Amino acid sequence: MQNKPVNAVNIAIAYNEYLLVDTELVKLVYLQGSFDLISQRLSQRENHFMSGKLLQSQFDALEEPVDAIKVDISGLTAEIVAEILQQLRKDKKPQIDADKRG
Repeated sequence: MQNKPVNAVNIAIAYNEYLLVDTELVKLVYLQGSFDLISQRLSQRENHFMSGKLLQSQFDALEEPVDAIKVDISGLTAEIVAEILQQLRKDKKPQIDADKRG
């Protein structure tokens, strides 16, 4: 099976059950950033589909997931990606064959 990232913005916790069908195969990564940081980055984008005027409503409705890998997004993109990969590797647990459990 190949790893594939899926992007979802501000998913309500109630919808996590639909995404996390198998928590061994599907990992939720929560990109954590302050309102000011995200507002600044959003204002620097050209022709982006989301208006900066909608950001406050997104933060107001935000439900931080409890069962996610949380990554701070204040660094450079390469640092963020490296942290995500490190956390995913750390979160991987060796599979135990049911027949060998004793």
